[in-house]
Amino acid sequence: MSVTALHLPYKEEFEPIARSGDIVAIPIGRQEVRYFRVVYVEPVQPVLVIEQLSALEQKKEHRLEEIELEEDQMGQWRLAPLDFVYVAMNFPRAVSKWSTRSETTSATPYSLLAPQVLEFFTYADDVPVLYLSNPAHEDQVARVAVIGYRFALEEFREKPEHYVFIPAYSLEYVIGARR
Repeated sequence: MSVTALHLPYKEEFEPIARSGDIVAIPIGRQEVRYFRVVYVEPVQPVLVIEQLSALEQKKEHRLEEIELEEDQMGQWRLAPLDFVYVAMNFPRAVSKWSTRSETTSATPYSLLAPQVLEFFTYADDVPVLYLSNPAHEDQVARVAVIGYRFALEEFREKPEHYVFIPAYSLEYVIGARR
């Protein structure tokens, strides 16, 4: 078995993870993977999420419906917090991303120093939930930009010898919690 690893988490350039003709593996649930051939890749215009936050407001929920796709599509996205707010992400809703055993972190404008950690992937209309928190003692607007690529897919029925694994969803969701 050979897995192509085009997604390099230390790479700063934001490039599509796969090209037309590549086979991708997408986790659909715990321990379940589906294979697809990439038919087409195109950039998506930036999306701007805007939410009003009151002073010290915590965890205002925003489901990223703006980036929902069709059933035969996947997305590769990167967040860019434009205002000084904390942005936590759950994907799926009950499982947090950017967490370790003892800490759940949030993105801030400082995260742009390592923008590759703000990259995530979606499949069809399954999108993450953002939780926006205001650390300031005054009301403010939270603006978060989302840039990305949309991939048209066709199902590939058998497990291929070479494929690109798409790191969609949170780790615990894909491999199961180990507690």
